[in-house]
Amino acid sequence: MFAESLGGVTAQMLTVGLSAATARHQIIAGNIANANSPGYVAREADFSRLFQSAYAQLGGARAQAGWGAMPALPASGTAGGGAVELDVEIAKLSDNTLRYQSLLRGLDRHISNLAYVIADGRK
Repeated sequence: MFAESLGGVTAQMLTVGLSAATARHQIIAGNIANANSPGYVAREADFSRLFQSAYAQLGGARAQAGWGAMPALPASGTAGGGAVELDVEIAKLSDNTLRYQSLLRGLDRHISNLAYVIADGRK
């Protein structure tokens, strides 16, 4: 893997962030896909918890769908708490997409910097 061999700590942390964002995206997508399924309870994904989990497993298994997923806590005042609210899930998906794109840009810049150094400053 690139992050382990050449990229150093920066690439490792960016890669871990990408893994956490991917896992969060899968959880949110699952909630949206099951919005109309009777009895489905929405799952929540905490990015910081996913990141910590991915970081702890740097040398071990790769990210899996469902890391850090937990059943949503019943919202106060809602019937049958834990139901999927599409507008909320879409907002979470947008937020997660922005995080993912930012991490990807950071990794791209890091790789560009490494390429610049390897080329001895020549383009």
